[in-house]
Amino acid sequence: MPNNLPGAGELENRLLAVLSTQLFEHVRFGMEATQNYGFHLAEYLPSSDRLSARRPLVYLINAKYIKDFKKAFPERDKTDLIDSQFIAEYLRFGKLPHPFEANNRYLPLQRLVRYRYHLVKNTERETNFFLANLFLKFPGWVQRRPIYGCSK
Repeated sequence: MPNNLPGAGELENRLLAVLSTQLFEHVRFGMEATQNYGFHLAEYLPSSDRLSARRPLVYLINAKYIKDFKKAFPERDKTDLIDSQFIAEYLRFGKLPHPFEANNRYLPLQRLVRYRYHLVKNTERETNFFLANLFLKFPGWVQRRPIYGCSK
């Protein structure tokens, strides 16, 4: 199933087919919070008019929590199907984060802050790489730390 609007519609149709055969009061969706891959689906599912009767809740779960949760079970292969089963088990287990709420007001700021963090880390990495190479030619000069603001 593609990760786009038609794919979300297909998922919605499949969910409605399953939900029509069962007596579920509400539906909980669990997704690993991996950058932007699930953002649109996490925004689409709770806002779906067709699913609104089931009060859908979407939980974006840190992948580290799922990884740690898997350690409590016998070792299994890492596939998407098995990972989804562990996420479902995590949802059943409880202690869930707050349900996802699309807050488009702060999304641009969030993206800018993450981009700034990325730029700072890259600048730090490149500065350290430069100093390591400079040390090969001028070891005494680099040890006096003429370039301020670099780590180590």
